[in-house]
Amino acid sequence: MNLETRVYATTQGCHDRDAAVALMRTLGQHIREIASRRPGLGWQVIAFANEEDIEDFDVPTEFTDRATGGRLPALNVNVTYDLDVAPAGDPELDAVLETFGLIRVATLPDDA
Repeated sequence: MNLETRVYATTQGCHDRDAAVALMRTLGQHIREIASRRPGLGWQVIAFANEEDIEDFDVPTEFTDRATGGRLPALNVNVTYDLDVAPAGDPELDAVLETFGLIRVATLPDDA
């Protein structure tokens, strides 16, 4: 497989655990709809309310911290494109991520 992963993060709207989880669910619904029409798109949205959440998901925070400065709660979004199926990028998805205040903090493998 030939993959490109884009990592996004934000603290916008993540005032507390409940707000971050609500944003995670809402954003997930939007991405799920887009993914149903977009072949080769994989995704994951995670709300981090505290350090234990980060440990539970075993996510390295080096990229997320670029947008959050280590502040929690925060949202972490990973979007993966299967380049053997379709080119990377999706304007509709980009617009949704921008609406939620997500900042692209890494593109992998380029930033690895």
